[in-house]
Parts: sequence; C-alpha cells; structure tokens
Amino acid sequence: MNKLVAIAPVLSPAASLTEQVTDKLRSDIQRGRFKVGQAIPTEQVLGSTFGVSRTVIREAISRLKADGLVRSRQGLGAFVSSTVGTQGFQIADATGLDSARRILELRLGLEVEAAGLAAARRRTKHLSEMRQALNAMEQSVVDGDLERGADADLGFHRAICLATQNPHFLTFFDYLRPHLQKAILLSRQRSMMILKRIGDSQKEHDRIFTAIERESVEDARNAIREHITRTLKRLSLAKIKG
Repeated sequence: MNKLVAIAPVLSPAASLTEQVTDKLRSDIQRGRFKVGQAIPTEQVLGSTFGVSRTVIREAISRLKADGLVRSRQGLGAFVSSTVGTQGFQIADATGLDSARRILELRLGLEVEAAGLAAARRRTKHLSEMRQALNAMEQSVVDGDLERGADADLGFHRAICLATQNPHFLTFFDYLRPHLQKAILLSRQRSMMILKRIGDSQKEHDRIFTAIERESVEDARNAIREHITRTLKRLSLAKIKG
C-alpha cells in the first residue's frame, strides 16, 4: 500500500480542497513517497483517502500534470513522471477584485482563440457538454446557488477547450482552474449582490454556445471576447459601488 493512502490527511477549511490535495500530493512526490514511474492511486482511492469528491481529485491531478510531475497513460491511469517538475509558470494565490481582473485578462488570450477553434472542430458530444453546463448555470440562478453556478460556468468553458481538440488548451485551462473558479465566483457574487445582473452572464454564454453550434468561428471569438470584457466591466462597476 502506498504511504499516502495509509495515512488519511486532515484538510483545513482555510484553503480550497483542490489546492490542499494538490499540495499534499506534490509534497509526497517531491519527498519520494511516490517514485518516478510509480502509479498514483485511482481517483476513487484518493477521494476516499482525502474525503473529497472525484472532481476535486481530478482537478488536483490536472494541476500536477501542468507542473510536469504526473503523466497519464491511456487506460492505465496517472504515473509520476518527475520529482522536480517544470514549474516554469506559476500564479500566486490571491483574492479580491484586482486578482480577478488579472485572471480575466489572461482568459482573453486563451479563450478567444479556443472558442474559434471549438466552432471549427466541435462535435455533438462537445455541444452536449456545453448545453448541460448552460442548463446547470440557469438552474443555479433560480436556486440562488452561486457556487454551483460557478462550477457550471467553469464546466462550460472547459468544454470549449475540450472542443478545440488541442490538448494543450485543456491542460492550461485545468492548471488555471482554481484561479478561474475564484474569479468567476467573485464576479457572480458581485453581480448578484451589487449589480443584480446575474442574468446578463447567462445570455452571454448562450450567444457563445449558439456561435459554436453554428460553426461560426468569428462569431464565437467575438461572443466570448464580449463576455469576458463585460465581466471585467461588471467587476469594475462593482468595485466602484462597493
């Protein structure tokens, strides 16, 4: 039995579960508890060990892949590829409107092109994932569940990256995901509590989906650029009103 699995860690509520699981796994790899070439326990085993969902484990593994510490082997699972990793690109954890603004500006560079490629390359399965996320976003507004809305929002944009059929878009998105989640949640909180305009975001996502569904590359790029730009504006207005 792997040493990590033998000792159930205690997670603190101070940081996100994804960050804590990622940090623990990274530490175990760097300290040699997992050797290069050794298999990482399955999502089910890790989820049970940490007491978290498989989604959290999946996101943590994605972060480790982006760090160059873990690599997947089709049909076999995830394996340690390095105890050092590349770690060439790092984003310091931060909170607040300024951090959210910087992340949104970074998204412009990533997601505008991703939307264009998605429009050109999407398949029916990708549209189904996007539609499912849109429905979840809409229901979260009805229920007033901001966290579920942020998760669905992330799911929609991840589906776009998946539809590019370029794995690098997905890898980078998964690396950014914890930071994106904070920015999206903050944006939704401010829109709901201060600007009362949470429905605007839903309409913008609908336009992105329609453009991708119609395979309109330029319309998809323009729609997602408009969405992120408007989100930046909403955050700016919220800062003034706050």
